[in-house]
Amino acid sequence: FLRKLISNCLKSDKAGRLSIKQLIGHDFFKEENAPPPSTAIHLKAKKDPECPSTLVMSMEVPDPREKEESTLVEFKFNLQSDIPEEVAKDMIHNSVLREDHFKSVSKSIRQKIREIKDAKEPEDDRSGIDS
Repeated sequence: FLRKLISNCLKSDKAGRLSIKQLIGHDFFKEENAPPPSTAIHLKAKKDPECPSTLVMSMEVPDPREKEESTLVEFKFNLQSDIPEEVAKDMIHNSVLREDHFKSVSKSIRQKIREIKDAKEPEDDRSGIDS
């Protein structure tokens, strides 16, 4: 499908090449064939200056209904009593996250906790969490 499209674009004979109008109308460029919007979630964490046993976390959560829209979600994580999986479950229950984000968000929260405990200043997680 894609190979044939590219081949038709690269023909040296102008009569054999696809025109711009033909390319625009090709199935490959139709909206239903477009790649899905990014589902990456980027998690940030920092120590809460008011409470040393608490982290302030934030993440951009993509809106599955809008192509380029996302929501900033901020929450506090108590290092002594909160559990990453329970926090993620609560977010799913409250419709903040989709179920397919559960594992990756839980893992990312654990990673940020390790960074804090290792006395490193947490970095912005740009590895991306994909569903």
